[in-house]
Amino acid sequence: MELPFGIGNLTHLEAIEDEFSASVTPRDSGFPSDAFHFLGLPLDVRKKIYAIVLAVPVLICPRQRKTPVSDPYPISLNTVFHFYHFSFSNARVLRVNKQVHDEAKAVLYGENMFEIANLTSETIPKANFKISLFPRQYQDLIRTLTIKGRAMYAFRWILIKGHKELIKAYPALQSLDLIFEMENTQKGFAKKWARKEGEEWRPFIFRLRNALSQELYDCTGLVTCVPLWVNLRAVFAFERYDEAIDLELDQNFLDHVDKNNEEKVRQVELKRGMAEAFELFKRGFHP
Repeated sequence: MELPFGIGNLTHLEAIEDEFSASVTPRDSGFPSDAFHFLGLPLDVRKKIYAIVLAVPVLICPRQRKTPVSDPYPISLNTVFHFYHFSFSNARVLRVNKQVHDEAKAVLYGENMFEIANLTSETIPKANFKISLFPRQYQDLIRTLTIKGRAMYAFRWILIKGHKELIKAYPALQSLDLIFEMENTQKGFAKKWARKEGEEWRPFIFRLRNALSQELYDCTGLVTCVPLWVNLRAVFAFERYDEAIDLELDQNFLDHVDKNNEEKVRQVELKRGMAEAFELFKRGFHP
């Protein structure tokens, strides 16, 4: 069974193990006596090895079987991948024995990025985090979730109410990344929000903060409580989701951008500006 990245309809990620269910040679059937004793390594070393073979640089997108795929043409590059496309990955390690399985599953489910469908109280079906996407023993290990949208309105429910239900369903959750998808800065929200010629950085950030408040709550002055573990990231056409999520808010963010490529400069400024403005927004900071 294949495990899609970006699009899929699997009930949970046990499909990974099913796909790589090749039998492991037992010790009593010719297993070499001088074989390397993997479990003799320190646990921290074993965890690093698990991360090499189980952590992949894309979004894993599980779906309930009846959940509709509302966006068959996602905007980013890394939309559909299969686990075996990564030469370094090998999920059969989870079938070695119980000890290795218990150690490795924490890496598989805790170190990877999982995208969940952007369902709300208004969608069909409605969002219901009480319906598990994973067996409970695995769902309790997930630390990073991602939700995508092409309008800020799509994030209203999760920011106002949904995050409270989400954290109950995923008790180990450390980060929820909201990915705002845009094609370029020549139209739509990106054109309106992009940094204007000659605009100073600080006024630009506060303008974005007010724009976020207006889009989410129809009020530029509303101060609301958004959990600090929720992040907003932007991605443009043909960019990688993982690079958007790993955006570093450093002062030298334009050092590696071709200054002659005005569109790319505007995109990088807007991505960094939105992330920074959202930090102010979720802390209820006013200029």
